[in-house]
Amino acid sequence: MKVALRVLPLACACGLLTSGASAAPPSPADCSVPCSIPLVGTKSGSADAHGTIAITVRSSPTAVIPGSNIRIRFDGCATDIRVCSVQPGYTGGTALSADCTTGGVGSINAATDGNGTANLRIVGGARNTFNGAPGAGFGCAEILADDGAGGPFVSIARVSVGAFDQDGAGGVNPVDLGHWVADWAAGALVGRSDYDCSHSLGARDLSKLQSVALSLDASCASYCH
Repeated sequence: MKVALRVLPLACACGLLTSGASAAPPSPADCSVPCSIPLVGTKSGSADAHGTIAITVRSSPTAVIPGSNIRIRFDGCATDIRVCSVQPGYTGGTALSADCTTGGVGSINAATDGNGTANLRIVGGARNTFNGAPGAGFGCAEILADDGAGGPFVSIARVSVGAFDQDGAGGVNPVDLGHWVADWAAGALVGRSDYDCSHSLGARDLSKLQSVALSLDASCASYCH
Protein backbone atom coordinates (compact mmCIF):
# COMPACT_ATOMS: atom_id res chain seq x y z
CA MET A 1 0.00 0.00 0.00
CA LYS A 2 1.42 3.35 -0.98
CA VAL A 3 1.00 6.36 1.26
CA ALA A 4 0.74 9.72 -0.51
CA LEU A 5 2.91 12.44 1.00
CA ARG A 6 2.06 16.08 0.44
CA VAL A 7 5.07 18.36 0.25
CA LEU A 8 4.48 21.88 1.44
CA PRO A 9 5.79 24.66 -0.83
CA LEU A 10 9.05 26.06 0.47
CA ALA A 11 7.62 29.49 1.20
CA CYS A 12 4.82 27.98 3.23
CA ALA A 13 7.17 25.74 5.17
CA CYS A 14 9.40 28.67 5.99
CA GLY A 15 6.38 30.61 7.16
CA LEU A 16 5.56 27.86 9.59
CA LEU A 17 9.08 27.87 10.95
CA THR A 18 9.25 31.63 11.43
CA SER A 19 5.70 32.31 12.55
CA GLY A 20 5.69 34.21 15.80
CA ALA A 21 9.41 35.03 15.63
CA SER A 22 10.36 38.46 16.93
CA ALA A 23 13.48 40.60 17.16
CA ALA A 24 15.62 40.21 20.27
CA PRO A 25 15.35 43.11 22.74
CA PRO A 26 18.38 45.16 23.80
CA SER A 27 20.58 43.64 26.48
CA PRO A 28 21.70 46.50 28.79
CA ALA A 29 24.84 44.62 29.86
CA ASP A 30 25.98 44.28 26.24
CA CYS A 31 25.24 47.83 25.04
CA SER A 32 27.97 50.45 24.84
CA VAL A 33 27.14 53.90 26.24
CA PRO A 34 29.15 56.97 27.28
CA CYS A 35 29.69 57.57 30.98
CA SER A 36 28.42 61.11 30.49
CA ILE A 37 26.61 63.25 27.92
CA PRO A 38 28.49 66.53 27.41
CA LEU A 39 26.02 69.15 26.18
CA VAL A 40 27.63 71.62 23.78
CA GLY A 41 26.88 74.76 21.82
CA THR A 42 27.14 75.22 18.08
CA LYS A 43 29.99 76.30 15.84
CA SER A 44 29.24 77.45 12.28
CA GLY A 45 25.78 75.94 12.58
CA SER A 46 26.91 72.47 13.68
CA ALA A 47 27.11 70.92 17.13
CA ASP A 48 30.60 71.24 18.61
CA ALA A 49 32.90 68.19 18.27
CA HIS A 50 33.60 68.22 22.02
CA GLY A 51 30.13 66.74 22.50
CA THR A 52 30.61 63.62 20.38
CA ILE A 53 29.26 60.44 21.96
CA ALA A 54 28.52 56.96 20.58
CA ILE A 55 25.79 54.56 21.67
CA THR A 56 25.83 50.97 20.38
CA VAL A 57 22.79 48.79 21.01
CA ARG A 58 23.22 45.01 21.23
CA SER A 59 20.96 42.10 22.06
CA SER A 60 23.93 39.91 23.00
CA PRO A 61 27.72 40.34 23.19
CA THR A 62 28.03 39.72 19.43
CA ALA A 63 24.67 40.86 18.02
CA VAL A 64 24.10 44.55 17.28
CA ILE A 65 20.62 45.96 16.60
CA PRO A 66 20.50 48.07 13.40
CA GLY A 67 17.64 50.55 13.31
CA SER A 68 17.16 50.52 17.07
CA ASN A 69 15.25 53.59 18.19
CA ILE A 70 17.11 55.43 20.95
CA ARG A 71 15.52 57.81 23.41
CA ILE A 72 17.50 59.85 25.94
CA ARG A 73 15.33 61.20 28.74
CA PHE A 74 16.50 64.04 30.96
CA ASP A 75 13.63 63.92 33.47
CA GLY A 76 16.01 63.58 36.42
CA CYS A 77 18.08 66.56 35.28
CA ALA A 78 15.35 69.21 35.46
CA THR A 79 17.07 71.07 38.32
CA ASP A 80 19.47 72.80 35.94
CA ILE A 81 19.90 71.02 32.60
CA ARG A 82 18.35 72.37 29.39
CA VAL A 83 18.10 70.73 25.95
CA CYS A 84 17.92 72.77 22.75
CA SER A 85 14.62 72.45 20.90
CA VAL A 86 16.45 72.33 17.54
CA GLN A 87 19.28 69.81 17.23
CA PRO A 88 21.48 70.59 14.20
CA GLY A 89 23.70 67.53 14.53
CA TYR A 90 26.83 67.47 12.40
CA THR A 91 28.03 66.22 9.03
CA GLY A 92 28.57 62.48 9.18
CA GLY A 93 26.70 62.11 12.46
CA THR A 94 23.39 60.43 13.22
CA ALA A 95 20.26 62.51 12.67
CA LEU A 96 18.55 63.40 15.95
CA SER A 97 15.60 65.41 17.16
CA ALA A 98 14.33 66.89 20.40
CA ASP A 99 10.93 66.09 21.88
CA CYS A 100 10.06 68.99 24.17
CA THR A 101 6.88 67.37 25.46
CA THR A 102 8.51 64.75 27.70
CA GLY A 103 9.52 65.30 31.31
CA GLY A 104 10.66 68.64 32.62
CA VAL A 105 13.56 68.99 30.19
CA GLY A 106 12.66 67.12 27.00
CA SER A 107 14.18 64.09 25.35
CA ILE A 108 16.43 63.28 22.41
CA ASN A 109 15.44 60.74 19.76
CA ALA A 110 17.69 59.00 17.22
CA ALA A 111 18.18 55.58 15.58
CA THR A 112 21.20 53.33 15.18
CA ASP A 113 22.88 52.70 11.83
CA GLY A 114 23.63 49.37 10.19
CA ASN A 115 26.32 48.71 12.78
CA GLY A 116 23.92 49.27 15.65
CA THR A 117 25.56 52.60 16.56
CA ALA A 118 24.31 56.18 16.86
CA ASN A 119 26.95 58.93 16.80
CA LEU A 120 25.52 62.02 18.46
CA ARG A 121 26.30 65.57 19.55
CA ILE A 122 23.57 67.11 21.69
CA VAL A 123 23.16 70.87 21.98
CA GLY A 124 22.11 72.26 25.34
CA GLY A 125 23.25 74.05 28.47
CA ALA A 126 22.66 74.57 32.17
CA ARG A 127 21.15 77.14 34.54
CA ASN A 128 24.24 77.79 36.64
CA THR A 129 23.72 81.52 36.85
CA PHE A 130 24.78 82.29 40.44
CA ASN A 131 27.11 80.92 43.09
CA GLY A 132 25.50 77.93 44.75
CA ALA A 133 22.95 77.38 41.99
CA PRO A 134 21.35 73.95 42.54
CA GLY A 135 22.21 71.22 40.06
CA ALA A 136 21.32 67.66 39.14
CA GLY A 137 23.58 64.96 40.52
CA PHE A 138 25.31 62.15 38.66
CA GLY A 139 23.36 59.70 36.50
CA CYS A 140 20.36 61.98 35.99
CA ALA A 141 19.69 60.98 32.35
CA GLU A 142 18.27 57.67 31.16
CA ILE A 143 19.10 56.03 27.81
CA LEU A 144 16.45 53.71 26.36
CA ALA A 145 16.42 51.65 23.17
CA ASP A 146 14.11 49.22 21.37
CA ASP A 147 14.61 46.14 19.20
CA GLY A 148 14.33 48.05 15.93
CA ALA A 149 11.06 46.27 15.11
CA GLY A 150 8.52 48.17 17.15
CA GLY A 151 9.10 46.38 20.44
CA PRO A 152 9.00 48.14 23.82
CA PHE A 153 11.76 50.46 24.95
CA VAL A 154 14.30 49.01 27.37
CA SER A 155 16.32 51.13 29.80
CA ILE A 156 19.96 50.38 28.96
CA ALA A 157 21.81 52.90 31.15
CA ARG A 158 21.72 55.95 33.37
CA VAL A 159 24.43 58.53 32.71
CA SER A 160 25.50 61.93 33.96
CA VAL A 161 25.02 65.13 31.96
CA GLY A 162 27.69 67.81 31.71
CA ALA A 163 27.17 71.30 30.26
CA PHE A 164 29.98 73.45 28.92
CA ASP A 165 27.57 76.36 28.50
CA GLN A 166 27.08 76.70 32.25
CA ASP A 167 24.62 79.59 32.17
CA GLY A 168 23.00 78.71 28.85
CA ALA A 169 23.56 82.12 27.28
CA GLY A 170 26.20 84.20 25.54
CA GLY A 171 28.11 81.21 24.21
CA VAL A 172 30.80 79.26 26.05
CA ASN A 173 33.08 81.96 27.43
CA PRO A 174 35.07 83.09 30.51
CA VAL A 175 31.82 83.65 32.42
CA ASP A 176 31.17 79.92 32.23
CA LEU A 177 34.67 79.29 33.57
CA GLY A 178 33.77 81.46 36.56
CA HIS A 179 30.59 79.45 37.18
CA TRP A 180 32.57 76.20 37.04
CA VAL A 181 35.13 77.56 39.53
CA ALA A 182 32.28 78.44 41.89
CA ASP A 183 31.01 74.84 41.73
CA TRP A 184 34.53 73.54 42.36
CA ALA A 185 35.17 75.90 45.28
CA ALA A 186 31.88 74.89 46.89
CA GLY A 187 32.67 71.19 46.52
CA ALA A 188 29.44 70.80 44.59
CA LEU A 189 28.65 67.27 43.41
CA VAL A 190 26.84 68.25 40.22
CA GLY A 191 26.90 66.55 36.84
CA ARG A 192 27.01 69.81 34.85
CA SER A 193 30.64 70.48 35.85
CA ASP A 194 31.97 66.89 35.79
CA TYR A 195 33.26 66.36 32.24
CA ASP A 196 35.60 63.42 32.89
CA CYS A 197 33.10 61.11 34.63
CA SER A 198 35.09 61.04 37.88
CA HIS A 199 32.09 62.06 40.02
CA SER A 200 34.21 64.93 41.32
CA LEU A 201 35.43 68.29 40.01
CA GLY A 202 39.10 68.80 39.24
CA ALA A 203 41.82 69.99 36.87
CA ARG A 204 40.83 67.70 34.01
CA ASP A 205 37.30 69.11 34.01
CA LEU A 206 38.61 72.66 33.96
CA SER A 207 40.98 71.83 31.09
CA LYS A 208 38.11 70.44 29.01
CA LEU A 209 36.00 73.53 29.64
CA GLN A 210 38.89 75.82 28.69
CA SER A 211 39.29 73.95 25.39
CA VAL A 212 35.62 74.41 24.55
CA ALA A 213 35.70 78.09 25.57
CA LEU A 214 38.49 78.65 23.06
CA SER A 215 36.24 77.21 20.34
CA LEU A 216 33.85 80.17 20.78
CA ASP A 217 30.69 78.05 20.72
CA ALA A 218 27.34 79.80 20.32
CA SER A 219 24.53 79.13 22.81
CA CYS A 220 21.28 77.44 21.93
CA ALA A 221 18.75 79.90 20.51
CA SER A 222 15.70 78.16 21.99
CA TYR A 223 15.55 75.62 24.80
CA CYS A 224 12.74 73.13 25.34
CA HIS A 225 12.12 74.53 28.84
